[in-house]
Amino acid sequence: MEKLIRLRGKLKQFYAVYSTYILMLAKFAVAMALFLTINRYFPGRAFLLRTIVVIAFALFCSVLPWGLVSFFSAVWLLAQVSARSPEGAIFLLVLLLVLAVVRYVLLPGSGMAVPLMPLLYLWGIPYAVPAVVGLSGGITGFISVGSGLVFYHVLNFMAKNSAYLADRESSTLVQKMLFLLEGLLKNQRLLIGLVCFCLTTLLIWLISRLELAYARTIALAVGLILNAVMIGAACTVFGLSFSVLNLIAGTLAAFVIGMGYNIFGRFLNYGKTEKVQFEDDDYYYYVKAVPKVTLPGDEANEDQKALQDEQLQAFLEMVERLNDDKSDDTQEDV
Repeated sequence: MEKLIRLRGKLKQFYAVYSTYILMLAKFAVAMALFLTINRYFPGRAFLLRTIVVIAFALFCSVLPWGLVSFFSAVWLLAQVSARSPEGAIFLLVLLLVLAVVRYVLLPGSGMAVPLMPLLYLWGIPYAVPAVVGLSGGITGFISVGSGLVFYHVLNFMAKNSAYLADRESSTLVQKMLFLLEGLLKNQRLLIGLVCFCLTTLLIWLISRLELAYARTIALAVGLILNAVMIGAACTVFGLSFSVLNLIAGTLAAFVIGMGYNIFGRFLNYGKTEKVQFEDDDYYYYVKAVPKVTLPGDEANEDQKALQDEQLQAFLEMVERLNDDKSDDTQEDV
């Protein structure tokens, strides 16, 4: 445990110094993975298949915000699909616009969950998305998870029926659009995934915010186990084939990823929890302070603890000033 804590501290210090370059490298890697995956399943335009073009666009995305990385991956996908099936590109464009309106206007959430969901499905770790979004997102994070799942199943269906969609003489535009819509609505795996992933994301979010020791770890374990049980049971009821080994392996991988995010994002020492209670004329105040895990002799941690003590003292002084102001107002009224 001590080695893990020291590693966490060193990584945080390293990130503080080189955060700009680390983020640029992460965006470049994600953009490269997205572009290469799109080219693999939808090789439409020869120009976009060139390695130098992929690298150039990935480098361009490395200096953009995450939201624009998602946007340009969608543009890349539409360009590749439209070369072989204009009907498929129109269907994708409408779908992406609907998902964008739902997520960004009605219920904003974690935007990168949408483009990353197909990628993580191909890598066999899709359950990491509801795990991480449940820990990091808000109560509406399940909207992004569900949107990413819909996006993946549409792409998967189009990839499996690419020959039919590319044939411009066998059917009309309306027939192909109805074919895609029917494939989306009658997809039982999509329905099962939507229910399981959205419930898992909500459950992890709810449990992780309870006033319990190790609430985030408990949330991960309970949420992912319930997700695996629901998926296995639903596939059995509907008669769908699934691999128990892949389900267990994917769940364990998602738990490891979630714990890694949990440890390096928020590592708390629940054994030294402190509770402070004070009051004024109108309210009782209850403050629960849970210190982060630190090691003795670590100068960075000592400085961080001193800063936290100063912030707590400033908060208490602010409350006292508010109490004094209320007392002065009461005396003036009298």
